[in-house]
Amino acid sequence: MAQGEICRFYDPLYEIVIFRREGGSKLAYLEYVLAGGITGPAEFPFHDLVNCAEMNRLNFLRQTGLAWLVYPSATHTRFSHSLGCWVLAQRAKDNVWVHTSGHEFVQRLDDWLDRKELTNEFMLSLLFHDLGHFPFSHIIENNDQFQDVKHETVTCELLKGEGPNFEFFKNYFDTREHSNGSDLIKVSEVLTGLDVDVGIMCSLISLDFRHLQSEKAKRKENDVKVLAQLVSGLIDLDRLDHYRRDSYFIGVRVGEFNVNSLLNEMTIATSQSDGLPGGKIVLLDDGILQAFEVLFSKDQLVRKVFNNPNNVAYEAMLNHCLAKFLEANPAFKKNQILALTDDELFQTLLLSPDTGGAGIMRRIRNRQPFVLVGQYWVLSADYKNRKKLNEVRQEILGNSSAAGIKLSESDLLFRIPRKFGHDVPKGIHDWMNLDRIVNRKNQSLRLAENHSEFVRYLEKTAEMDNECFSVFASTNEVRDRVDKYLSNMDFLRKVG
Repeated sequence: MAQGEICRFYDPLYEIVIFRREGGSKLAYLEYVLAGGITGPAEFPFHDLVNCAEMNRLNFLRQTGLAWLVYPSATHTRFSHSLGCWVLAQRAKDNVWVHTSGHEFVQRLDDWLDRKELTNEFMLSLLFHDLGHFPFSHIIENNDQFQDVKHETVTCELLKGEGPNFEFFKNYFDTREHSNGSDLIKVSEVLTGLDVDVGIMCSLISLDFRHLQSEKAKRKENDVKVLAQLVSGLIDLDRLDHYRRDSYFIGVRVGEFNVNSLLNEMTIATSQSDGLPGGKIVLLDDGILQAFEVLFSKDQLVRKVFNNPNNVAYEAMLNHCLAKFLEANPAFKKNQILALTDDELFQTLLLSPDTGGAGIMRRIRNRQPFVLVGQYWVLSADYKNRKKLNEVRQEILGNSSAAGIKLSESDLLFRIPRKFGHDVPKGIHDWMNLDRIVNRKNQSLRLAENHSEFVRYLEKTAEMDNECFSVFASTNEVRDRVDKYLSNMDFLRKVG
């Protein structure tokens, strides 16, 4: 990047992001041009950070997995989402208030970050929070083979430049075809030369505060836990951009909440009370309204888009092919899968006919999804685990063969949610625990009279999402036979 060179990123949500290197300096500064105004600068070597190997990979990971096969304009990437999170971080700095212990002192988040020396870590954790995402986003997280790995863990390894997943990514970048991988700078190499505590960044992203290794970082633990609420916690800037961006590009337009209003009506109370390690989020009246608009947006995206039968069918088909590929290629480590881009994994599966999944991959390529048999709610605790449901699937296939009906492994697919059968917080507790968000009277939003019915609805639907699985068949004939078989199982209730 030559002196004075400008790198522009145009964005339909935030207009334009400009990266410009100043003459003779190793540092660059960022300007946002938003609604005719300019904010900044922020001093980081942005060209190196935005163009490091891990960030460039995000250009080839679609934000919504395979949803673009159902909603053709949903081709936006995790790179653009990461830039959006940076913009929201800047807005949060300018709009969110912070009350220190005892509510004796109020200041803008920007000033609080400077005083606590956490500005760099806050901004960069939002820019880099998705570096370790798997190909096809969250789809692979539902695969049985990948239940023990989280993309946040991979992200932390990449930021630190150490760990088994980092080694696979490094090998991927260094040996990638048509590229002189040795010239691709890694994010860990850039961060090494900056005044930034990578352990704090990892804690903000993963909520695993064991990353706080230095004595200085450990002394900041309570402050980091407060800040984590904006990175991976209660009012999560990642998800604010995620819902708005997905809504815009998918075309359903449900993420119409006012981000500036939400942030401007938000105060982070740093005092420790009621056993809460990092304080609470306090929202004024308009902020409460916008918070529930965020929850409504999430619910509608899940109902209308991510749980669309065709979208879920493509997910089940891809995961089936991936499982068959790994089974047929034991030398191919699953860590190698994590480093691939969407198209690289798609081509790998498509060109592997010996696995038995190539035909299904061709169906995905030709937009021919499997047929939905139904969505089933598991009533018996004995069957609320992946192993038992996979046994049910094998039982159906076996009984079909005994009846003279030839069904292959690829004719019947189960899509089981990642959190199925786990003792995990349900629904909005996954990212927005209303018991930790209060109004000016210190009353939990869960008890808010005007919204309690909506809260109960969200919790019920989210509970069903975690306790239901979907069944898909290759043809209508197979669908009818499987539906009849499942209808005789008294531990299942068909709900969709």
